[in-house]
Amino acid sequence: MSFEVERRAVRVSSPIEAAIEARGATFEARIEDISETGVYAGTLTPLPAGESVTLTFALPGETGESPIRCKASVVWTEANAGMALRFEELGDEERERVKFFVADAFFGKA
Repeated sequence: MSFEVERRAVRVSSPIEAAIEARGATFEARIEDISETGVYAGTLTPLPAGESVTLTFALPGETGESPIRCKASVVWTEANAGMALRFEELGDEERERVKFFVADAFFGKA
């Protein structure tokens, strides 16, 4: 089965360790790519589309910043591979940090 997903934001590949909280449990995942609007998290235990989660991760290269912690929802999944998460509650400061990280990764540092 093949489908097209409309991209609304630039997405960059960047392996980032993350923790996902859902259904009263926390499990580890690896963010494979990230954009201003969400991430693709590689995990052998993807949750079903529509599930709400809390996502926690630290952006590579940041020093002295708190990890980003936000609410997200599962948009789609790949069995035994991972899931796409859309940021639902991401603060303005955190969104700016993600935005600048993506821009730096996409365009390169000035």
